[in-house]
Amino acid sequence: MLQHDLDRQVDLQNSRIADLGSPSRCRRGCDACCHNWVDALPEEARAILEAIRAREGAAGVAALVVAANEHVAAARAAGNSRAWFLLRRPCLFLRDGACTVYAQRPFTCRAYHVTSEPADCSLERPGAPVIRVNHLPAMRAYLDHFGSCTDFLPALVVAQAEDKTPWT
Repeated sequence: MLQHDLDRQVDLQNSRIADLGSPSRCRRGCDACCHNWVDALPEEARAILEAIRAREGAAGVAALVVAANEHVAAARAAGNSRAWFLLRRPCLFLRDGACTVYAQRPFTCRAYHVTSEPADCSLERPGAPVIRVNHLPAMRAYLDHFGSCTDFLPALVVAQAEDKTPWT
């Protein structure tokens, strides 16, 4: 239910922004944002794990937990989200320029609204123009409401995977 409500808010605001002449230019392969520090709610991490479990089974979840633990260690070493971005470490779920959990991606990912040209987002282009990211107004409401409940997505993945209680 939460995911549906958040999706509806993002879709509505994306539509409003597009109507003002600033459509999102995000496309497969345009993945600079997928190197950001991503916070999420436990429910969002649970939905991702359920999707991975359904698609890849217990072995897929086990491999994900190993990768997530590596991300958590790297994040601790980086110390903050800006330093993390500069590491250019891709999201756990980014493969071949695409999100492998796109339907379950956290709200923080859904709320990015990049209006610059995709080529400007390249991490490999020195001197590229500044990326224009418009965080949707819903993002502010999300953070105001849930901010204290969110955590670094890889840490939540590990916590949710280690929880032995049945998910409802």
